[in-house]
Amino acid sequence: MKASPSRALAAGLLALVLPLGLAASAQAVTFTRSAIPLPGSGHGSESGLAVGDFDENGRTDIAVSLQSGDLSILLRDGSGGYVHAAGSPRALGSSDAGPLRVADVNRDGHADVVALQARAAGATVAVLLGDGHGGFGPTSTVPVAGYPGGFGLADLDGDGALDLALPLETPLGPRLVVRRGARDGTFGAPLGAVVPLDGQYPSAIAVRDFDGDGRLDAAVAHVFAPGGIVTVLRGDGAGGFARAAGSPYAIGSGTFALSAGDLDGDGRLDLVSPVYPPGGSDKTVTAGVLLGNGDGSFRVGPAGSFASPPTLNPATPFALPLGDLDGDGRLDAALPLGESAGVWPLLGDGAGRLLSSAMEPIGTAANLNAGAIADLDGDGRLDVLSTSVSSPSRLFVLSNDGEPAIAVAPALDLGSHQAGGPAASATVRVANPGDHGLRIGSLAVAGADAADFAASGCSDRPIPAGGHCDVAVTFTPRTAGPRSATLQIASDAPGTPLTTVALTATATPAPGGGDGGGSGGGSGGGGGDSGGGGRGGAGGGSGGGSTGRGAALKLAARPARAALAPGKRLRLAVTVRNTGRAAAKKVTLCPRTSARQLAAGRCVRLGTVAAGRSARRTFTVTLAKTARRGRSFTVTFTAKASGTRPVSARVTVTARR
Repeated sequence: MKASPSRALAAGLLALVLPLGLAASAQAVTFTRSAIPLPGSGHGSESGLAVGDFDENGRTDIAVSLQSGDLSILLRDGSGGYVHAAGSPRALGSSDAGPLRVADVNRDGHADVVALQARAAGATVAVLLGDGHGGFGPTSTVPVAGYPGGFGLADLDGDGALDLALPLETPLGPRLVVRRGARDGTFGAPLGAVVPLDGQYPSAIAVRDFDGDGRLDAAVAHVFAPGGIVTVLRGDGAGGFARAAGSPYAIGSGTFALSAGDLDGDGRLDLVSPVYPPGGSDKTVTAGVLLGNGDGSFRVGPAGSFASPPTLNPATPFALPLGDLDGDGRLDAALPLGESAGVWPLLGDGAGRLLSSAMEPIGTAANLNAGAIADLDGDGRLDVLSTSVSSPSRLFVLSNDGEPAIAVAPALDLGSHQAGGPAASATVRVANPGDHGLRIGSLAVAGADAADFAASGCSDRPIPAGGHCDVAVTFTPRTAGPRSATLQIASDAPGTPLTTVALTATATPAPGGGDGGGSGGGSGGGGGDSGGGGRGGAGGGSGGGSTGRGAALKLAARPARAALAPGKRLRLAVTVRNTGRAAAKKVTLCPRTSARQLAAGRCVRLGTVAAGRSARRTFTVTLAKTARRGRSFTVTFTAKASGTRPVSARVTVTARR
């Protein structure tokens, strides 16, 4: 439904087109800014901001709640703009609204909104059930007995219904209270015992599995604790929590926001909060990081840094959403700040630091108090959202303009190599001259001689802007003669879904590998495994082929590709077949993995494999819990017999996301 003229005006984008990024770096990701006026106003406290597909048309919509108590549902239209949904804006029933979440709380398949109202004693949580068309039913409320510091929404007891985790300041001190969720979108009595927290005034919560035991845990920030601390609680899977060993952790003062993600790429969840630097004032903000050890404990991480720290008057950072803004496979962050300091994109270095040295702030000339990161336009690149507390309030949309590009040499000649000999290898360099990470989807070799070529690599992680990766190309000819094929590289580079490289090579005859006996002569002797034939009769030449009458091994492993969850196992069937005319003796079969996160067992001895027969073995590969999700690993099986050249088969195992 289209909005009324007043709504259309309120939802119209202000054409403020500002390409931004560090001018000195051609690879700095850039953003285009636009603004949507919002009804209602802000007073300096945290707003609510989240995304979801409320009308189920495949586009990303936005929910915003302001301190005035107004909830706006903005639906993305086919032209890329936003219009208010029917009934939007709507009053939540009280002023000083806070954070909100989007989730399917009643399990009907539609996105619902859960919003915190009135961050003070006697606060409530509002629940609005979506109808799948952009509309919502009547607001129901959950009473909150205390001063809430945000809330978490997750299935804490494993019953399939989402529960509320509420860090509260109460007359008895700070507590974590869990309200049991029902499948109808309501929340009942507290679940489990009320858990004491370590510091005064909890200000933010993150609910994730920090110790890898399959049960959700909680981390709570305390803004007014001396120096700023985080309490870590281990979940028991039934809705109960207990303080984790080593908790609480000092992270820095000013912790109004807390986010969880893998900042250093070790497969373990870390914690990050916008904080004031040690010994600094509330006019400078940086990022405080706690690196996870994977067992529920944390250690202090490296400090984030700014190219030129913003001087504010003062600043209260209420949000630090995480996402890969530049597409390099590492988590980044967006830090919205008050006092017209703008939004600071903080780029992750993969070692736990969030840095602004490659970026400039995105100016908004407004005081900001909420943020989110999402792909709003479906182009595969993450955009940034932020709300202002100034009146009239505005929603700022920062569209990611970064684009990957691909550059390769048009051809590769691998030269001349002996047929039946060891594989020849070379590389094709894939460069990304764009300003966003490039993802290689797949590699394939096509053409009449494709069987003699193979290619691998570059698909385990994105190629960062300005970076490159080398594709390994091998040439294993079976018979003599010229060879040609085409390497096909699939990527997400706009306008170039498939890039090709012409492959050429020449296979030379093996030593002693003739074309049979000479004319009129006697028959040549039997060729050995290395291809040397016996001498013929008078006028005869050398005989036999590259394998002559010896053994010849072929190797196959199934499945050739598999997706495996970290910590799980996979059984691989490996078959060694002797296609030669003589028995293969002293046959061995050995696995080799590309990384320590993948284990495949030890070598096995197969003994003798008769001509025309096969030997089969099953190998169990195990993917470590620490394996990074989305990364690909390889197991290479090699079979060898006495007097024959080794043969190999490769299996690719991808850590399931």
